[in-house]
Amino acid sequence: MAKIAAKKVSKKLASKSLYEKAGYVEVKVKNKTPEQLEIEGLQKQKREAIKEFDKRIKAKKMSARHGQIENTWKKLEDIKKMVSQALKDSGLSGAYDLKKIATKVPDYYIYQHPTKKILKTNDKQAQWVVDFLKRGSEQTLIDTANKTRNEYFISQTTKTKKRNKTTTNTPPTTDTSQAEGIG
Repeated sequence: MAKIAAKKVSKKLASKSLYEKAGYVEVKVKNKTPEQLEIEGLQKQKREAIKEFDKRIKAKKMSARHGQIENTWKKLEDIKKMVSQALKDSGLSGAYDLKKIATKVPDYYIYQHPTKKILKTNDKQAQWVVDFLKRGSEQTLIDTANKTRNEYFISQTTKTKKRNKTTTNTPPTTDTSQAEGIG
């Protein structure tokens, strides 16, 4: 649509009647050449073809991704079944399940730093172990681990009761029978 303006009047400031009075006239151009109509048709076909190809590309990507997800899921399911079977075979299936093993059971360690208790590992090539062995003995790390291993396992695998915080602030009583002068 083309607009011809006789005067410039702000659309926001002028009401519709004033807008029309100011000389704005809407002109619709319908005269298109056959070439212009053909170009518009071809552009429309182009947009539709692009949309179609984008949909097909997205579908191919999703199918490839779903294949990878399914393969990973199947492998994880096999591992889950192996762990469950191993627990049943060892007689621990009543006390432990896969979730408890994953979340509660800590890694077994052979070495523990004597002063920094959080440093625990079963790898002799760990950086802190190599640094400690330069100035200390391996037996010190092993002895420290042997002393704390059982306590650490029990503290990590047993349930701890949460303490309920109780408030000791009780409102003062308004017992008037104990007031002076009554009695």
